[in-house]
Amino acid sequence: RLKVFMLVLASSGMRANEALLLRKVDLDFSLSPTKVHIRPKNTKTRQGRDIYISDEATEKLKKFIESKHNTDG
Repeated sequence: RLKVFMLVLASSGMRANEALLLRKVDLDFSLSPTKVHIRPKNTKTRQGRDIYISDEATEKLKKFIESKHNTDG
């Protein structure tokens, strides 16, 4: 879990709190590189923005989401 978190932070440049507040609807895996929408209420400056994460971070994040979804059910 920590490895995925650190990889996403390093790949995107987003703040830790912004990453912790992400939801699945903020992720657009259909694009390459994957687009992440940071909602205005979750940013330091209160301005939303779109950022992109690397293919490696995308792969690890998808696996993490799938494993979390499979264990919740």
